[in-house]
Order: sequence, then structure tokens, then C-alpha cells
Amino acid sequence: MKQLKVFFPLLLIIALLAGCSSQVAKSVDAAKAADELKSSLTFKDELSEATQAVRDRTYGISDGDIVAGKLYLSSGATAEEIAVFEAKDDAAAERLLAAAKERVEAQKTAFEDYAPAEMTKLNSAVVERNGKIIALCIADDSAAAQKKVKELIG
Repeated sequence: MKQLKVFFPLLLIIALLAGCSSQVAKSVDAAKAADELKSSLTFKDELSEATQAVRDRTYGISDGDIVAGKLYLSSGATAEEIAVFEAKDDAAAERLLAAAKERVEAQKTAFEDYAPAEMTKLNSAVVERNGKIIALCIADDSAAAQKKVKELIG
């Protein structure tokens, strides 16, 4: 009986500690997440899905770094854009995150004189990483974009 009195509290402590451990990364379908961003947010421009070659050239990335994902580009009249990628590993995820941030900076340079009104979107661009998932969303309503990205990738 004494052993049970010691065993059950010990078991309870172990169970509580296990509950506090870090959570397993959320499973995300990168292409579906990009589609969901496109369908749930409002964009002024028509976003079109980019080919793999355009994606790689636009972001200066290697196809080998990406397991899955999708890129939607605007017509060029606006800076609006959606990119959600699943990286092959953590190192690739870091490269993709850096590429997404560099893309925003390049767009700022391109739109600064061409369409200064787009700078508001670019200055509040959403660029997030959760595990191997990288998401970029440039939209008028950055708060809604941020909320949706967090919902989709964690």
C-alpha cells in the first residue's frame, strides 16, 4: 500500500511534465495553405500561380530545397503575393526564410518609385516560419494575413 502511495503521485508528476513538453510541429500542406490564403483574403490584383522555374528565379532558390509549396504572383501592378513552401530540412528552411525576406526587400526597391502606395503593404508583409514551413503574404490587410498565416502554419 505504501508503494502505491508513492507510485501514483510519481505517475501524476510524470504525466504533468509530459503535458508541458514541447508540442509536435503541426502538419501542413503548403500548397493547400497557399490556396487558402488566396481564397480567404482580399486582393486588389489577380494573383496567378507561378511555375517552378519562375518561383526558383523569383526567389533565387534551388528546387532541391523545396518539398512542396506554391507561389502566387500579382500582375506586377501591385506588390501582392503569396508564397508557402515546405523545406526539405531545417537548413533549407533557413535559406527559404532568408529568400522570402530578401524578396520583400527587392519588392520595396522595385515599388518605391513605381507605385509608392504599395509600400504600406510591403512594410507590413507577413513572413513566418514554423518548422520546415515558410509563408509569405503581402496583402492590404496585413492583420488579417498575419492571423490567417498563424492559423494555417501555427
